[in-house]
Amino acid sequence: MTGNSLLKKINMLCAVLSLSAGAFAVDFGGMINNSSTLKNDTAGKYFLQQQDDVTLWLKVPFGANSKSYFITEGLYKFEYNSLAGTFSNYADLNLLKFCFIKDFGSSQLEFDLGRFALCDLTGIIFTQNSDGGFVKYSAKNFDISFLASYTGLLNGNVVKMIKTPDAAAVDASKVYSFGTGFVNAVFTAGFKNLFAQQNLGVQLIANLHFGNQNYNRFYGTVALDGPVFNNLMYSLTGTAEVILDNNNQVKVSPLVKADLSYYFPALMLNAHMIFAGNDFSGITSQTAIKSCSEPEYNAMIKTGLNMSYKPLNVLLISAGCDAVFDGNKGYEFKGLEYNAAVDYQVVSDVSLGLSWNHYIDFNKSDSSCQNLTAKVKLAF
Repeated sequence: MTGNSLLKKINMLCAVLSLSAGAFAVDFGGMINNSSTLKNDTAGKYFLQQQDDVTLWLKVPFGANSKSYFITEGLYKFEYNSLAGTFSNYADLNLLKFCFIKDFGSSQLEFDLGRFALCDLTGIIFTQNSDGGFVKYSAKNFDISFLASYTGLLNGNVVKMIKTPDAAAVDASKVYSFGTGFVNAVFTAGFKNLFAQQNLGVQLIANLHFGNQNYNRFYGTVALDGPVFNNLMYSLTGTAEVILDNNNQVKVSPLVKADLSYYFPALMLNAHMIFAGNDFSGITSQTAIKSCSEPEYNAMIKTGLNMSYKPLNVLLISAGCDAVFDGNKGYEFKGLEYNAAVDYQVVSDVSLGLSWNHYIDFNKSDSSCQNLTAKVKLAF
């Protein structure tokens, strides 16, 4: 091969790569998060919880309409607890998804394959990543979707799930420790503007665990939301959970969530309530009360008020107060939780946050706790 012919081939290859980069419009970036929390333990001793993480992501569109795309996101996370004197390092692949989208006039069909996140209608039961497939058909006034996925390949140190009776403990000393393997099936149907701008959602979830002790959970949820009048909006969800364990025992428990919000030009006022039955158990681990024990949504009523005020486009101020009632004691008054936060967008890629939370326990079954958290986010 002569030098001239080799040079021509190199120039041709460069031209093809240049055209491909323009056609596929590859997008990438990252985020650095810093979170420093000062809190107390059950004895009233204050300690530091430090969390730092770096996220990198890449998105590549493909297909004739460029709506289809491939996206991936990786995470490195560092944690330090001064009370226990422990350092932890975790790595995870948060997202690895092929998304195929096809338009049919005013309707659309979407098919996702890989690792991606899904949030259920309540925002409490299933709010996490999983590995599998997702299909959704969207029309003008309704949409239906179905998810089939598995959780056993996730990093259990990053994706926190509620433990089942025979679930193996996640090894916090490992960079990547596999979580409990659940098979999930989620069917969702949404109907828009049924009447007076009201929306209806129906969702069925099956969470199956095949271990030494079978522990299967099934959820049926109905959700309503829409305007009451003018700027007053509401949302209401009701869920029935059925648990089947290894002894063929059946437990049925409810979850009810209600929100009422009024919107001013720069101010939002909200009243809310969450009721979780004594046997209720979600799938994704979530802190219901920021007390020292950090309980899940189980055997409680939590109700209160909060507000958010945005005096400037770059400044958000929020505050709230909740009363907590203990379902294990006939739903007697348990404690009071109140919080305040300020978030400031310094520039488009830099934000600062400061939040304070205080929980006071009145029946002394759980020690009072407060924490102060400072956050810094940098996008690039």
